[in-house]
Amino acid sequence: MSKKSVYLQEFEIEMEKIKERSRQGTKPKLLLHCCCAPCSSSVLETIGDFFDITLYYYNPNIHPTEEYIRRRDELKQFIKDFPQGKHTELIIPPYDPKEYFDIEDIPHHPERKEEPEKGERCSLCYSLRISHAFEYAITHGFEYVTTVLSISPHKDAEKINTIGKELEKKYEEQSIPIHFFVVVLILSVDDVLPPLPVIQIPLDGFLDAVCKLRLRQPAQLVVDLGGIDGVAHIVTLPVGNIGDEALGLAQLFADDLHDIN
Repeated sequence: MSKKSVYLQEFEIEMEKIKERSRQGTKPKLLLHCCCAPCSSSVLETIGDFFDITLYYYNPNIHPTEEYIRRRDELKQFIKDFPQGKHTELIIPPYDPKEYFDIEDIPHHPERKEEPEKGERCSLCYSLRISHAFEYAITHGFEYVTTVLSISPHKDAEKINTIGKELEKKYEEQSIPIHFFVVVLILSVDDVLPPLPVIQIPLDGFLDAVCKLRLRQPAQLVVDLGGIDGVAHIVTLPVGNIGDEALGLAQLFADDLHDIN
């Protein structure tokens, strides 16, 4: 069985346990590390009703500062508009890109500068952000911690979940009760789950087209960005994102189509 299948199985088993606790009137506290609004939406849609979730926007890798601020502010607006986000607290630690540059260490490892996505530099970045989330979760009484990074098609979900489980084991050996909740969603297990229906939407009129949709199941929106970079980008819009409140969320997706982290 592949690691993706193992993680999918773990996700489903753990979700059943959490749902049973929810039916009994208890929701475990979960710290959800997030990098942007689009990636956060699918995770909140899937698990938001079963956890007491706090979002954790720790991303020293995002630069320049203007880009970090843009994503931060979009996330703030998103949780106000999104049904599962309206009662969610957002924690924003101090922003210090030097923390990322230090672990990237380009002066001693110049080869990392030209590395493709999912290389060693990305692994170091995953570890930095997930480790930071673990430390906050432990000191603030969370039972679970996880990240939205694993659902991005640009990230290595297997590596991310492995880092999380290794940190869980490390703290377990120190008798510190903190669990890494494996997040496996459609974007990272498309070889296991049936493919989603595809809806093609041109970039022109994207917002109007999205707002007119009334989806009853997740779907992939394939947006033609030929006039910008010649590449078709795929974004998943989960149940609950479409309807009367869709305009603001659609704008977030439109803004982030080429740089979802």
